[in-house]
Amino acid sequence: MHQSQLCPRLLIWAVVVLAALSQAAAAKTICVNPTGSGGCYKKIQSAVSAAAKNDVIKVAPGAYAEAVVIGKATAIQPTSYCEIGGFFL
Repeated sequence: MHQSQLCPRLLIWAVVVLAALSQAAAAKTICVNPTGSGGCYKKIQSAVSAAAKNDVIKVAPGAYAEAVVIGKATAIQPTSYCEIGGFFL
């Protein structure tokens, strides 16, 4: 392969890698707790609505009486787990 062919291929590869890295770096973590304190959202749906693709929403223990609709690639995770009958919830 000639050097003149190698340079454009390396440039294309570098652009693809940088684009992939920038998408991964852009994801953020959003928090939810029942009081909405500490910069967190009070409602899960509010956090989902504010989230971008690939963001992670961490939900603190509490009662959240709401219907949540998720229409994007977003992860919702508890901030803690409890064990009931050998199952982690």
